[in-house]
Amino acid sequence: MDSSHGLSEEQVQTLINNYKKKREREKKYYHEVLAKNPEYIKKNREGANTHYHYNKEKKKAQYEKDKEFLRARQLFYHYRKYEMLDKFEEIHPQKVELLRQRGTM
Repeated sequence: MDSSHGLSEEQVQTLINNYKKKREREKKYYHEVLAKNPEYIKKNREGANTHYHYNKEKKKAQYEKDKEFLRARQLFYHYRKYEMLDKFEEIHPQKVELLRQRGTM
């Protein structure tokens, strides 16, 4: 018995299974009904468009703040793809330090 919530193992499994079934039903309903409904599509696009316009400046500011990190990370991925990480560390020590501070390397 789980003392923190007062539920037996069987009850926990029942809850998990019910949740999984519910998510599966929702997923099926979305793909079979909502995704084909023109009104839903229009409403969803309007909401996405509104969100984009209200948050455009926030996204731009976040990108500007992280620009150097994003460039360094992309360069790291490039060198990693071609198995040249030792060369990356040799050529770009500042970028290596930045990536280590952020926990990417």
